[in-house]
Amino acid sequence: MVHKIVRFLSFASDSIYKLRFVQNLLFKYNCKEIVSINGDFNLEVKTGELISNYLYHFNTWEPTITHYILQSLEDLNCRSFVDIGANLGYFSVLVSKLNPESMVYSYEPMPYLYASLKRNIEINELSNIEAIQSAISDKVGSLEIFEGHPLNSGNCGVHKVSESKDGIQVNSILLLSQIPKMKYQPRIIKIDTEGSEDRILFQLEELIKILPKDIEFLVEINPHLIGKQKANDILEQFLGFGFKAYQMKNSYEVDFYLNPPKSFLCVLDGPVEKQMDILFTYKTAESLPI
Repeated sequence: MVHKIVRFLSFASDSIYKLRFVQNLLFKYNCKEIVSINGDFNLEVKTGELISNYLYHFNTWEPTITHYILQSLEDLNCRSFVDIGANLGYFSVLVSKLNPESMVYSYEPMPYLYASLKRNIEINELSNIEAIQSAISDKVGSLEIFEGHPLNSGNCGVHKVSESKDGIQVNSILLLSQIPKMKYQPRIIKIDTEGSEDRILFQLEELIKILPKDIEFLVEINPHLIGKQKANDILEQFLGFGFKAYQMKNSYEVDFYLNPPKSFLCVLDGPVEKQMDILFTYKTAESLPI
């Protein structure tokens, strides 16, 4: 009920979200809801958790990344969108629903998140999406993953941090082995795995050889988890293969969701010092679809 009241009041004034007590209320209640995302598709969310609450109240998640993917939808005709760390499936369902000519491959190893992903595929009656309950990593077999803070389902990963619960064993596969199995060649590979990016991309040279020339990677890089050396090794590798690197503005502040920036990509001209989302592409800034 509190969520519905806050949501109703927001139609009259965006400033309702800027009140601290309202922001606190966004995370206190726990119920399953079916949310219509701008009338385009539906998602079952569990309020009381970060990603679900943002989807419930703002109908979007990571608005700048969402905008970039929406602007790239036509490029995904008869191509694959690869979502590594799919969580409950927001980006996967968005692409699958809004471009039925595409194919989506969603990788999510955590059992409860995989169940949410499958549920959201079912709700939207999607047939051009394949959900795989495996982690992409640097080995084949099993891998220990830790569930993060109970208020943030996106905080699961291979690194045990202060908020982590006990780890569980999940299936682990290589990205290099997955690409040849895909129906269409990948166009965008999105990686958001809370500190596994170095393991996922450990065969980058071999991947580049089999991927199409217009491939793009959207990668969250977290030097706090993988270390600054590994973070910048990833950057240097991409640059060495001729990619251009653009930092994508991203924030979880309420104001960022109420008023997303119109300009959100800038050339990355320095080392990776903090967590950031980076677009690796062969395109020049002038040719980017923003």
